[in-house]
Amino acid sequence: MSATPVGRAEAVEFPGTAHPAALEPPARREARLRRLGRLARLGKRSLAVFLGPDAGGALILPRFFGCRTVVIDRDAVTRERLERDARAAGVADRFEVRDLDPLAAAPPELGGGADLLLAEGLAAARGLSAAAQALRPLLAEDGLLALHLRVALGREVPEPVRRYWEARWSGPLRTVPETLARLSSLLLEPMTCELLAPAAWDAWYAEQERFLIAMGDRDGDGTGGAGRALADLREERRVHEAGGRTSTASGWFVGRRVIPGAPPRWPVRGPAT
Repeated sequence: MSATPVGRAEAVEFPGTAHPAALEPPARREARLRRLGRLARLGKRSLAVFLGPDAGGALILPRFFGCRTVVIDRDAVTRERLERDARAAGVADRFEVRDLDPLAAAPPELGGGADLLLAEGLAAARGLSAAAQALRPLLAEDGLLALHLRVALGREVPEPVRRYWEARWSGPLRTVPETLARLSSLLLEPMTCELLAPAAWDAWYAEQERFLIAMGDRDGDGTGGAGRALADLREERRVHEAGGRTSTASGWFVGRRVIPGAPPRWPVRGPAT
């Protein structure tokens, strides 16, 4: 599997596991997004919003479902590439890239009405509760919110591993059942979750380290602008290999917006007769 290096020489920042897009092979990413699109019942009148760097798969939704798709990204090079790719794919009329901060809590420019909203980095930057509370108003009634979260794989998580992830992800390290219960308490009905395999992180850490070392060598001082990012990456990799590989995981958790007191819009089966 080939991971896509992130960052540029003039402003290198190790993104950590807040951004899993590079870990998924293109075919797996496409399959995941198509599953989400079907779960959200996307169609030509639907709106999908991508907050953050999972934009490599953003064109999949307008291609397969015909929905309007908005990507939020501050990087001008990324925005230009996405717009060019959208024209080449013939979906430019229903694809838009906006220069907004993807980590801002519910950018007011977005408005609301998203049938599917995918957010990678917000939960890591703000914590699950703050991210869900900020993004929930952007959803349409019955809209789906997909958050990338770090979870514990059981009760026995080594204390150094727990401390590291709780500091990096701005909140408690919950088990999968606890995470699903927390989504419910935030008026997001859990619909599905997909965890990334630990082997994906092994390959990603190795490729990112090679990439950052090469950037430092290019700058001529052995570290260059990548020095801090390289140190952060090696620290996270050490935690991963020292116990985090078997005690924690990360992946997508998807919740459907619930409006208290509103009747369900999706069909509900009655008791069998």
